[in-house]
Amino acid sequence: MQMAKFAARLTGDKGRFSKALVGVSAAAVGLASCGVASSLHKGQQVGGSGLIYAFNKGNNTVSVIDSSTGAVKLAQNVPLNAYGLYPSNQYGLGSGYLLLPEPTKVVIVKRSNLKPVATIKMSAAKGIWAAMTPNGKTGIVVGRSNDQINWVDMNPSSREFGVVTKSVTVPGKAGLCDVSLSPNGKYAYIPDLYTSQIQVVSTSTGQTVYQASVPGLSKPFMGTVSWNGKIWAVESSAGQGSVWYFNLANPTHPTLIKSVSATSGLGLGPHTDEFSRNGKYDFVLDRKSSQVSVVNTSNFSVVKNINLPKGGKPRVGAFSFHGHTLFVSLEGVNSVAAVNTSSLTLEKLIKVGPTPVGVAPSNYSWIQGG
Repeated sequence: MQMAKFAARLTGDKGRFSKALVGVSAAAVGLASCGVASSLHKGQQVGGSGLIYAFNKGNNTVSVIDSSTGAVKLAQNVPLNAYGLYPSNQYGLGSGYLLLPEPTKVVIVKRSNLKPVATIKMSAAKGIWAAMTPNGKTGIVVGRSNDQINWVDMNPSSREFGVVTKSVTVPGKAGLCDVSLSPNGKYAYIPDLYTSQIQVVSTSTGQTVYQASVPGLSKPFMGTVSWNGKIWAVESSAGQGSVWYFNLANPTHPTLIKSVSATSGLGLGPHTDEFSRNGKYDFVLDRKSSQVSVVNTSNFSVVKNINLPKGGKPRVGAFSFHGHTLFVSLEGVNSVAAVNTSSLTLEKLIKVGPTPVGVAPSNYSWIQGG
């Protein structure tokens, strides 16, 4: 019954898209199989709070996964020439749009039908990261190769929707790498890869309000602010990798709490992380050892390493709508791992398209009280 309801939602009210319906029936047999090769029809709705999108770089498709119960019900490949690198921790998903960075451009996609609605050309050749403000009206795009921060109008009712409204170039060849926003949208937190510094930028003025080196921190390259805005986790690529946790009690002056590395139980090559909705855990994706390290934020100790398939190369994580499952892209084995955030176990592997590099939820509207 649940599968039938999902099929009806995917294919439209009157069964207009029979080809897609056949694909749903085929997926129902295999449940966690790769799905079908048929494409979505123009305007066809795939929306809902229980979906996860896996962006497959290998063939420019998106695998649509129904995660409403924490279990995979459908994985279908949908053509989309955008591979959505690091679109996971975006507050503004409740606005109805995904902001997908790629080399030399950013693509804005409507989440209900995965239709690209705008493409923004970027002068940064590589290393582009994006985040949206909690109200969903502004995108913050950071370019590493040109040290530029761009503000994008994401308000669909605005005449400047999809337009860069402001650009700021940070001096000093910092090597801006990744961006994560405070829950109120006032500040952007950015690691500086080339200068081994961290900085805080005001999203209203574009001015850097804090920039400093941290003793021992080298080659910071990724970072995530917890949903409650109290903690900023920064990954370092030096050596076997480490994660540095900062207190944001003063949002314009991060103070170091603790660094965690392999010597304290962390997996090898931490690549990025995602905080649980309640802030209790930080799930660190260990690229080299193909694990998810679970860090308890009460004392910043590693409480568990969840083993993933060897050679999986975990890259990006995104939570199901209610946060019960963390979906992790495994580009090395063409799969997405479903991790139970309560039992801290690997529930299953979902075969998707080739080289899944990005994952994103269809909706995080609970951030806005939805």
